[in-house]
Amino acid sequence: MPAKKVVIEKADRVYQLPPPLFTTLPKEKEKTLLKKTDILNFSKFSWPLEMEEELELKSDGLRPASESKLAVLKQELAGWFEKQHEVKLDPDKEIYIGGGVRNLLLNIGLAFIDRGELAFVPELGYPHYKRIVAACGGDTVSYRVSVKSDWLPDFSTVSSPIGRIARLLFLNSPHNPTGAVLNEKDLNNLAAVASKENVMIINDAAYQSLSDVKPPSLLSVKGGTKIGAEVYSFSYSFGVTSLPFGVVAGHSEIINGLNQIAPLSPQPALNLFCDLALEAIRKFPNQPLKTMRRRISDSRAEAVKLFDLLELEPSGYNTVPFMWGKIAGRRSSVMAAKILYHGAKIVALPGSEFGESGEGYLRFSLTAAPETYVKAIQRIKKRRRLFSRIEES
Repeated sequence: MPAKKVVIEKADRVYQLPPPLFTTLPKEKEKTLLKKTDILNFSKFSWPLEMEEELELKSDGLRPASESKLAVLKQELAGWFEKQHEVKLDPDKEIYIGGGVRNLLLNIGLAFIDRGELAFVPELGYPHYKRIVAACGGDTVSYRVSVKSDWLPDFSTVSSPIGRIARLLFLNSPHNPTGAVLNEKDLNNLAAVASKENVMIINDAAYQSLSDVKPPSLLSVKGGTKIGAEVYSFSYSFGVTSLPFGVVAGHSEIINGLNQIAPLSPQPALNLFCDLALEAIRKFPNQPLKTMRRRISDSRAEAVKLFDLLELEPSGYNTVPFMWGKIAGRRSSVMAAKILYHGAKIVALPGSEFGESGEGYLRFSLTAAPETYVKAIQRIKKRRRLFSRIEES
């Protein structure tokens, strides 16, 4: 009897996932002999730090790190937290070392969000938080982030009746895309409300080290380690090459939950990763991180000139590697992005991809080299008709 074709149906959660970033961007095409215009892509965060060649060739570096080496790395991290944020952590119980930030956030969701449970997510915000909650079978409740409050989050819903049944709150400080940072008073108030309502806070602090400003840590406020945890990237926080390697620090039960869920999708820390991290922590801020900060600052200076030509009004704060700009007349962000691409082969990310409050804004990544921004400026100067097209969009 011939085999019958199997009807394969995806799980409902696949259809419930909010769209990821970049869904509204035009598809990039390879340049041809007739069209030699390079695409200048300012939409994506691309970490430019590279690995030294001699490190790549060490085969031992590709083996999983031993428990003793991981213990040393946790000790160094505990010392870093005490020095940078004046918070004392138990390396064994309050620090977890694992994969990249997105993987760590997903594992936190898997460990603590059951089907039908509520989780707070920022609106405006990085859509990955919504995707995590949906993938875990939970439901999201948005808290507002808008220009009306200078992009600082409004946590009034946390102290409402909804807060009493919500499981956790995803926080992003410094905030992508606006750069808004909660100060110590704001964090103290949030910690007090979360403690009262029994809501766990997970702060995505991936960009905390990428500016000369030192944002406060959730863990350093009163009761911070009792109500949540922070997630860091070794690459962005300590200035090493782009690696799927990060750390979670905070409440011991959160760390315990991560340890229990990790065997489902193990991502062992390699010797090479640990060696790079140890050296970077001991030299913090190391030279590559300082170089990266200068590059972001230089790109920002050129981006300001590009914004002026495009009649974009800079908004947000200088604490993240992005420029957040308001389009003249608060026009459609998707249409403005399409005009930039088709008219000048410049790719920017529409603000609407971060939520309703992002409509009328564009995000530019400052990980692009300053020279790329200079090239964009020269290109726009030759296409002055582009301005009126954006204004009319």
